[in-house]
Amino acid sequence: MPAQPKYERASLDEVKKLARQVYGKTLDELFSMFGKPAREFGAEQKQHIYSDGRSHTFDFRRSFEFDGVGETVYTLRVDEEISGKLHFTMRGREILQHDNAA
Repeated sequence: MPAQPKYERASLDEVKKLARQVYGKTLDELFSMFGKPAREFGAEQKQHIYSDGRSHTFDFRRSFEFDGVGETVYTLRVDEEISGKLHFTMRGREILQHDNAA
């Protein structure tokens, strides 16, 4: 099983600023802001488990990833629910891991 990717820590101030910029925007407005997405994904389900043990399954119609959106926030992922509601995930650059087992 491949290792989960690790990411550089994004600045909390930059995350907050970017969140204010994208909140309430439509997909078309996000495309205007960030250009063509680096990656596009089709429909999928994701389960979120809350700290109190409750869980919720989200049905996403499609998802997009934009790279190079900030200094410490490298990737912005936008997941669109079937209802049209947008979910945002921000992360820093991926930390490349080398497999030393040879």
